[in-house]
Amino acid sequence: MHILRIIPAGILLLASCGAPQAEYDRLLAENQTLRRNLTAAEARVKELEATPANRLAAARGALAAGDTGRAESALRELTRAAAGTAEARQGAELLDAIEQNRAAARAEVERRARLGFRVLEPRSTADFADGSLKVNSVQRGNRWISDRRSTGYSSEWQYRDAPRGSDFVLADVSISSESHNPSLPPIYVYRLEGGALRHLATMRYEFYRWRDYGSYLGNYADYHNEFSHSRTVRFSAGAEIEESRVNGAPIYVLAGRAGCFTRSRDQFRTPAVGYEQGSCPAEPSLSVERVQAGYTVLRVLGASATANGDVRAATSTDAHDP
Repeated sequence: MHILRIIPAGILLLASCGAPQAEYDRLLAENQTLRRNLTAAEARVKELEATPANRLAAARGALAAGDTGRAESALRELTRAAAGTAEARQGAELLDAIEQNRAAARAEVERRARLGFRVLEPRSTADFADGSLKVNSVQRGNRWISDRRSTGYSSEWQYRDAPRGSDFVLADVSISSESHNPSLPPIYVYRLEGGALRHLATMRYEFYRWRDYGSYLGNYADYHNEFSHSRTVRFSAGAEIEESRVNGAPIYVLAGRAGCFTRSRDQFRTPAVGYEQGSCPAEPSLSVERVQAGYTVLRVLGASATANGDVRAATSTDAHDP
């Protein structure tokens, strides 16, 4: 490289001294040849340095330094460029080991999270701004039954069947309030994932029972379903969840502490009265501390006590009677 710096200087000196054109052209050609040779030599050096053995050594060095990303990149390039070699096979084994370590780390995070969430003991009652909520049962099922009523000679009810790949989280709850028109609390459904609770759905409220078919149609009032006449009203709450979003993880059913479901009336709806969700957006992710500060755990579904002390809860087996 020193020669290349000297030759251009010599070419300029000859040109400034009025050297013959032929000599100038010869030196210029030599300079161009040397540059090409240098480029080829540098490429050869890189090629020699990029042997499978050197690539593998560089990847091991990155792993030792804790730079897993750089190590993975080097190992993938090794297995691609040197397929079939012993080094490539060792590189593939290292890639497998990295992925296994990553999976083990994820599992450990989730295990620690489950241990942390053990402090959240489910309660059968929850206070909210306008009153209190009592849990009669919580379960998962593919049919949500509500609005039971008598027709005189038989009984009827409304039901919804979950679509394929989904089911419901169902809650039979009784809400008590001194207010004649309370705002009902939101009931959220979360799943435990990666050290936090992730929001799945917010339950809707339907009435559990009507006195008869006429009150269900709205022909006259059913005082059992009006807080202005009854301190406690029973509801059937439900939310649809996709099985693919659960994947066997524990499901937490939480009650919020601020009411946001308000009573409404629509003569074209059956039943004519119901509760509509207002402004109570769910937090996408919750820590243990955040749950303790702002929510009440009603149930934990799909988890059971294990030898290593995972979440201690079980699915409710209470059935919704038609």
